[in-house]
Amino acid sequence: GSLKDIFALKSDLNKVLRFLASPDAFKINGSAQNWALRLSTSQGIRWHQLELHYDIKQTKYCLSLSDIHALREHENSLFKLINYDSLTSLPNRHRLYQELDLILNASRNNGSEFGVFYLDLDGFKVVNDSFGHRVGDELIVQVAKRLASALPKGIRLFRLGGDEFALLHENVSGIIELEIMAQHLMQVACAAYPVAEMEMLITASIGIAHYPSHGQDVDTILKRADVAMYKAKAIGHNSYKVYDSNMSQSLNAYMTLGGGLRRAIENQEFELYYQPKVRLSDQFTVGAEALIRWQHPELGMISPDRFIPIAEETGLILPLGEWVIRTACQQLQKWREQGHPEISLSVNLSGRQFMQTDLVNMVQQVLKETGVNPKNLELELTESMLMADADQTIEKLHSFRALGLSLSIDDFGTGYSSLAYLKKFPIQTLKIDRSFVRDLGSNSDDNAIVKATIAMASSLNLKVIAEGVENNSQLNVLKGYNCEEVQGFFFARPMSSKDFSLYMKNEASNTSNSLRVM
Repeated sequence: GSLKDIFALKSDLNKVLRFLASPDAFKINGSAQNWALRLSTSQGIRWHQLELHYDIKQTKYCLSLSDIHALREHENSLFKLINYDSLTSLPNRHRLYQELDLILNASRNNGSEFGVFYLDLDGFKVVNDSFGHRVGDELIVQVAKRLASALPKGIRLFRLGGDEFALLHENVSGIIELEIMAQHLMQVACAAYPVAEMEMLITASIGIAHYPSHGQDVDTILKRADVAMYKAKAIGHNSYKVYDSNMSQSLNAYMTLGGGLRRAIENQEFELYYQPKVRLSDQFTVGAEALIRWQHPELGMISPDRFIPIAEETGLILPLGEWVIRTACQQLQKWREQGHPEISLSVNLSGRQFMQTDLVNMVQQVLKETGVNPKNLELELTESMLMADADQTIEKLHSFRALGLSLSIDDFGTGYSSLAYLKKFPIQTLKIDRSFVRDLGSNSDDNAIVKATIAMASSLNLKVIAEGVENNSQLNVLKGYNCEEVQGFFFARPMSSKDFSLYMKNEASNTSNSLRVM
């Protein structure tokens, strides 16, 4: 447009005019002076470049105005691409490094402290694999919005990629302040998210590093926040950890296990152990729980607490879970062929496994291949798994029941179940968590909880089994409450298939001798 259509908006135009009026303006000896101005024109607000230069040939000064709006827009787009996450519009990893450099230099100069949080969503891979990346992206956007809206002044949120976020907390008074903020972040993150017409429950694991306690440079501080986050994940979801020097060794062990899991499946390094379930009325073994163990070639026997979380995170829980179900069914057939009395065998399903879209078909195929009577196989599920998406859960449970399987809620009392939902689920058994059994007979609260649970289950025609029974006092209390079955070290520890077969033979022999005496 013509010059009469142009006026400056918050630009350097006044500086330009002052320069032109100054004595130095015409002493530039052929060199050009440039200014970028944001001007309002008949075409809207646009960027222009004002250039002043001396034309030596014509011995005169020239002033030109160029529209550089397209170039500036391209530069802005490039800046956003480099510094901001396209999905959430949050600053990204590159921006985090820039911000940390500035904060670190300021802290060195003024002696202030700051903290870095690494926040990772628990089980996000399950969401992506089960519902697709579009749903996963929608969940990430909602988490980002919720976290950003809950942050006080002085804390900045970054998305590093995938389901991982970072936060910078400036001018803190110490590590305790960082821990209080981590607790707040977990509470904010773990509420339900309405995504794709579902209510999704998700939790977060958080690692914390503090300057100057945990590092003097950007890379060290970030690495140690990451190590602390992995430690939080390894000990159980929905938790936070502050970095300490012992964690690096733990992380190496964690990564070693993760790398060895796939090889372990291929090399058949896993074994199922079996813990008897005993009927209280006559103390006869009527079932068993299959428990996985990893016989590592270098580290020896590894408990599932250490490798199942890694299997969940890497997705290896799917082939591992299928191996467990197949092996358990094959073992049931072997015991039947050996002439042992029929028993039920229960297998634990992980949250990742339960979300598997073809889980029902896989179990059906294993039953067909092994020839196992479905009534002898029981699947154990946790309360939190059932409540994650109740409607889809009910449909899947009915599909299992249609196959003839039994269903049990494991660790009952530690999750979210309500009586109303329990009535909707086609469940046959409640398993009372060992944490309530441990102090039976000496803790009135636990006594009341166990008594009420058994009474509630009875009113719903559900069988109750108590796990973690280790002494006679616990056993007598459970008998008094009419608990039907128990499981625990008082009767037997988990044992190999060979030892369990011998256990069953001895029990059958003792029962036969008792009958002859009578």
